[in-house]
Amino acid sequence: MDLRSELSCLPTQQARARVVALGLGAPSTPRSKCIEKLVEHFLAVPRSIVPVEGPKIPMKAYRRMLSLLDHLPFELINPPVAKRTGRLRAVSVSSQSFSLGTTIGIGGGFDADGYNTRIVKDRIKHPVLRAMLTVLWDLLAEVAAGLGFSYTTAYVNKSFSCAPHVDRNNVGPSLAMSLGRFTGGRLVCETDDPQVLLAHRTQRRPVVFDGHRPHWVQPYKGTRYSVILYTVRPRGSPQE
Repeated sequence: MDLRSELSCLPTQQARARVVALGLGAPSTPRSKCIEKLVEHFLAVPRSIVPVEGPKIPMKAYRRMLSLLDHLPFELINPPVAKRTGRLRAVSVSSQSFSLGTTIGIGGGFDADGYNTRIVKDRIKHPVLRAMLTVLWDLLAEVAAGLGFSYTTAYVNKSFSCAPHVDRNNVGPSLAMSLGRFTGGRLVCETDDPQVLLAHRTQRRPVVFDGHRPHWVQPYKGTRYSVILYTVRPRGSPQE
C-alpha cells in the first residue's frame, strides 16, 4: 500500500495531532503540510505493524454464515434507488457489496412476527432470499451479542478491495469480521501511537475498531467476504 494513500485520508485534526506528537510542527500547521511532513517522516522512520489475533467465533456459526454468503445471489439484492435515503442505500453490484438499513442489532428492529420490517419485508421481495438474509442477520446478532456490541447497520462485501479511508457517517465503534477461503487480507488500523499500526486478522475473528481512524485491508488472494456492523449517524447531526 502506498504510504501517501495511507496518510491522505487523515482528517485535519488527526493529521495535526500526529505532527505535534512527532515534533514535526505546530497545532496550526495546514493539513496539506502535515501530510507532507508525515510522509517524509515515515519514509525515514517506518511505522511498526503489529499483528493482532482475537478469539474465533464458534465453527458452527461460522460455517452457516459462510454457506449463506457462498450461495447469496448478490445481483438480486437491488432495492429501488427511488426509495434510497441516508439509511437505505442501493446495492453496488459491480463491487459485490450491499448495505442494509437499520438491521436487527441488539435490542430492536423487530415487528410482532419477529421480522425486521424495513429490511426483510419492504426491501426484499424474493421469499428464499428474504429467508436467507433473515438467518444471516440472526447469526450476526449472535456474534455481536457475544461481544456486547450494539449496532444499527450491516455492510456486506464480497472480494472487495478496501483502500485507506475513514468512516464519516457512523457513530461509535465498528465491528469487522471476514469469512471465506483466502490468505492475507488483514484489517490495518491507525492507533493512538503515530508510529504503530495494528493488523487485525479478522478471518472468523470479529474485531471492534474505531472507524474514524484511517484503516484499510491488506492485499489478499482468494474469495474474501467481510461484514461491517456499525451505528448510523442520526440525520442532521454534525460529523466528527
